[in-house]
Amino acid sequence: MSKMVLYISFLIGIQIVHTLAASTASFVYPSCNSLVVKDAAEVALNKINSNRKKGYVLGLQRIFDVHELPQKNGDSLFYLTLDVLETECHIQSGKKWKECKFRSEQGTMYGQCKAVIQYNGKSKSSFVYSHGCTLRSFSSSVITRLCPDCPRPGNPSEDSFQEVAKKTLAKFNAESGRNYYFGLVDVTKGQSQWVVGPSYFVEYTIRETSCRKSPPVSDITRCPLLPSEAAERGLCKGSVINRGKPFQETVEVKCNLFPRPKPQSPYSFRQIVQTIPPFPKGFSRSSKCPGDVAIDVQGLQLPTKG
Repeated sequence: MSKMVLYISFLIGIQIVHTLAASTASFVYPSCNSLVVKDAAEVALNKINSNRKKGYVLGLQRIFDVHELPQKNGDSLFYLTLDVLETECHIQSGKKWKECKFRSEQGTMYGQCKAVIQYNGKSKSSFVYSHGCTLRSFSSSVITRLCPDCPRPGNPSEDSFQEVAKKTLAKFNAESGRNYYFGLVDVTKGQSQWVVGPSYFVEYTIRETSCRKSPPVSDITRCPLLPSEAAERGLCKGSVINRGKPFQETVEVKCNLFPRPKPQSPYSFRQIVQTIPPFPKGFSRSSKCPGDVAIDVQGLQLPTKG
């Protein structure tokens, strides 16, 4: 997991023709801290998050670099390179990244996203032409060096994390006032720690099933999950802490349900022919890039222009 690199890119429902060479474009180099660049970056990152289907909402840690190509009527094409960091909001929550708290613990995902966006600072009109992200997680050696006794991230698909998710979900089902059982969908995070006994910490997504709680069901894994568009869904954080003595196991769980998904409009293909240059090679000439850092994470070395 520590060496895993994820590449995410979207170009959906759009056909774009890139015909100009970068050398013929009259780029300008604004500050990465300028308000219009920050606004364009916010819109671009919200679009990136809206197109992601799994994982957590990405937050803007820093605007690394920007090239601007002024257009007519106050529009500009911005070529943005953004340093991003996972937040605590799951992508299914539907939240904007500014509504979410950054993750600061070791093991979180981080990386860079590139986006090409047409943006007008006065009218706030925008269109994102393309975007892509490269994400990775902290290496195990860095985590061990920074905090040898801290919870250690592991592969969420491991049996130990799966069992902890099921055990904590059973507690939620037993104590919640919901009429239907919730089933486990996906374990998204897993950490383990040893103090005086093994401790496990998990995050996982849940979805409402077709099984009512009355009469009780002994094995909820046999309960079919309701379709996503009709079911309640949520994210749970659970833990099982064993203090090394019989009957000293502590089970905790907290689940937050997501808003119900909005109906999707029918898909329609749009063809947009726009002469835009490809993403510039190299860095901009701005002395004000990279921009300000929103949050420092111990052990995370941000990219440099050098």
